[in-house]
Amino acid sequence: MKVQLSPDGHLPSSSHDHNEHTRGCAFPIHRLPPELLSMVFWHAIPRRSGYAEPSIHAAPLLLGRVCRKWRILADNSPDLWSSISLFLFRPYAKSMKAYTNWISKSSSSPLFLKIQVLSVPSLERPVDRLGLLDQFMDKIASESYRWYKVDISVPNCFLDTLL
Repeated sequence: MKVQLSPDGHLPSSSHDHNEHTRGCAFPIHRLPPELLSMVFWHAIPRRSGYAEPSIHAAPLLLGRVCRKWRILADNSPDLWSSISLFLFRPYAKSMKAYTNWISKSSSSPLFLKIQVLSVPSLERPVDRLGLLDQFMDKIASESYRWYKVDISVPNCFLDTLL
C-alpha cells in the first residue's frame, strides 16, 4: 500500500498535528503508522464484483469526514482511488466530474474500472447526449495506459460511436 509522505515521514503539508505531541494520543488508532492505517482504509472499501462503488456513506469518501488527519491520509493513498464502478445516468457531466475527482487521487496506480451506461438517449437531441458520452469515454480512454482491468458496458446505440 503506497502512501505519499513528506520527506520528514509525515503526511504532506500541515497534516502533522503538533498539538498531538503535547497532549498525547487520546486514541490508540492515532498511534498507527500511516502505511498501516492506509491498509486498514483499503480493506474498509466495499467492493462489488471487485470494484469500489463511490458513496459518501462508505470508504474512502466517508473516511475523509472522520477527521482532518484521516482525510489527508485517504487523499494521499492512491490505492484507495484506483478502483471505481460507475453506473452512468444522464446527465453524463455529473458522472464525468465524479470519475475525474476520484481518479485524480489515484496518482499512477493501475486502474480497475467498471463503467455501465444505463440510459439511452431519447429521440430528442440524441447528438448532444452522445457528445457528452463521447467526452466521457475520451476521458476514460486518456488513462488507458494505466488500465489493469476494465469492464465497459453500453447500449447498442453507442457501440459505433465508441468503436
